Amino acid sequence: MSTRCGASIDRARAVRIEDECTRRGIKLKGQIERTGPCPVCGGHDRFAINTKKQVWNCRGCSKGGDVISLVQHIDACDFDQAVTTLAGEPPKKSNGRGNGKSRYVGTWIYHDADGNPYLKVERFDKPDGTKVYPQYHWNGTRWIKGKPEGPKIPYRLPELLDSDRTEPVYIFEGEKCADAAAKLGLAATSASEGAGKWTSDLNERFRDRIAYIVLDNDEPGAKHADHIAANLAGVAREVRIVTLPGLAHKEDVVDWIERGGTREQLDVLGDAAPKWSPPSEGQPNNETADDQAVLDRLAKLSPIEYDRARVAAAKQLGVRAPILDRLVEAGREKGGGDDGKQGRPLNLPAPQPWPDPIVGAELLAETVEAITRYMVLPDGAAETTALWAVHTHCFDYFAHSPRLAITSPEKGCGKTLLLDILASLVARPIPTSNATVSAIFRAVETAHPTLLIDEADTFLRDDDELRGILNAGHRKGGMVLRTVGDDHEPRQFSAWAPAAIAMIGQLPDTLHDRSVNCRLDRRKPSEVVQSFRSDRADHMHVLARKMARWAADNEARLSAADPDMGDLQNRVADNWRPVFAMADLAGGTWPARVREIASAAAAARSDESNRTLLLADVRDLFANRDADRLPSEEIIAHLNALEDRPWPEWKSKPLTKAGLARLLKPLGIEPANIRLPDGRVPKGYLRSTFADAFGRYLPL
Repeated sequence: MSTRCGASIDRARAVRIEDECTRRGIKLKGQIERTGPCPVCGGHDRFAINTKKQVWNCRGCSKGGDVISLVQHIDACDFDQAVTTLAGEPPKKSNGRGNGKSRYVGTWIYHDADGNPYLKVERFDKPDGTKVYPQYHWNGTRWIKGKPEGPKIPYRLPELLDSDRTEPVYIFEGEKCADAAAKLGLAATSASEGAGKWTSDLNERFRDRIAYIVLDNDEPGAKHADHIAANLAGVAREVRIVTLPGLAHKEDVVDWIERGGTREQLDVLGDAAPKWSPPSEGQPNNETADDQAVLDRLAKLSPIEYDRARVAAAKQLGVRAPILDRLVEAGREKGGGDDGKQGRPLNLPAPQPWPDPIVGAELLAETVEAITRYMVLPDGAAETTALWAVHTHCFDYFAHSPRLAITSPEKGCGKTLLLDILASLVARPIPTSNATVSAIFRAVETAHPTLLIDEADTFLRDDDELRGILNAGHRKGGMVLRTVGDDHEPRQFSAWAPAAIAMIGQLPDTLHDRSVNCRLDRRKPSEVVQSFRSDRADHMHVLARKMARWAADNEARLSAADPDMGDLQNRVADNWRPVFAMADLAGGTWPARVREIASAAAAARSDESNRTLLLADVRDLFANRDADRLPSEEIIAHLNALEDRPWPEWKSKPLTKAGLARLLKPLGIEPANIRLPDGRVPKGYLRSTFADAFGRYLPL
């Protein structure tokens, strides 16, 4: 490895770390210990510098060091380039006995259980192809060359401790592999010094955990996996060694992920791997996998998830993919078990909360950005949708759960797309485009889901019982009463659950009153958005995990919140109170922005009520005249003669023909030239143009 020396390195290290941050526009808060977003991975306060010790650290990247390593981190460059950036010239080298120079590859920081720096590992590739891993320990102020005096600790230890203990821990040969797997949302770790260097002081960190050891595709990797498994036997609850299919010699999980490997595939491969046990004397360890357990897991996957895991699972089980398809389908028909029932049991796991604390304003901004990447929404709709999605993770903290009304005047406006996006963000989603009453209240009682109801215009208006359940679910404690069993015992079932309802037209009045609205229009050809694919929505699932963490951290404050509702009253105030509470706690511009949106929504709701009233009056006029067409002047004269209606004093003066046209335009109804029996051709309206609006907005 090249020896670091020379005046240029001294000049580089003399640059104060806070000056370099200022030069780069990195905004930090504090005096000696300054914190803020990481210039590489973002966040809120995960990045910190210490102006006294002249060091930096990022919890999100698990890296840290001096000012030179900071430049390496931000610019993704080697040591020489970082010195050149800081000092204006590259360092001189003394290569010792070697010919050429070593290439810097990367730096990894190990943190102890409290998140403090513990060990730094660097990697350099020498000209002869060998790899060198110098180690440094943290003395409280700076990195000192040499291993720590304390015990070995796993890489990403704080994340390991925060992970769900019922989920597997994936153990890799190197830190780079662990970082790649962690980006998939897995609990991932490794140990320093690579193959064959696992020591017993690491074992206790895995007590009673499920350990999946993922080996590199070479002989040292295989031996290393057996070495770790032997150490963890009797400590971990379960140990499996996972072989990744399709790897060339010396390839690893990073290569596998780059070729399209997914978390779902890795989970299936882990479950399919044989449980490790010490080999019998003179015999290799060849315990077979629990095939039925693997099939059961595959049967619980969604069609998209199964398709992504299918080929790898078939190779692992040693069967052809079409055979696997039939076995999995048979498992689905039995619900993944032997109970003989049709369908599959509900499996709605809550998202695992994000390991780091979350800043509410940043989370909401990220969610709005994610939604608008795929949809063009009217003013305020993206913010309302983002807050509603967060509320599904904490709705139980409030007295009311507003329905999200996703409506449009016609087909092709993006209602189903918005529900697909929400399915990747909300807690425990159940998407459905039709549902029986019993299915809804039993699902709510057993799974506490978020209901995502599509195409409600095809069935909701005619189903009084289903509307009643959705109405009851608006209020905490809302129940439905049903009799069960042969003795018809009366039993209560909870209806309390968030619900988003998408339909053409307006929701029935009782549901409309319990909703916050997201009204969609067809996107213009000039409005360009990205295509949303639910099988490539890992970034949305990260947002869902962040929502879960923010909700969990703020349970007490949200439960006790009593936001100022301004002029909003009664049920409108009930709908917006959870939204205001979340916005107030998130801070930033959100409290003012949400109140602006709510005021505009209240005004629009008034317009919608007046529009419905107008439709009723026009329908009655057509019926009374037994006409199929009416001139605008005749309609206006009739409306302005109705003393118990707002039309004679519409905006301080009688309603005009232009005002009538403006009220009807959002419904797709516009005046046209109509021919009357007396031969005149005035501007007016055909009754047939109202038929769709009458059916969608007016009760029979």
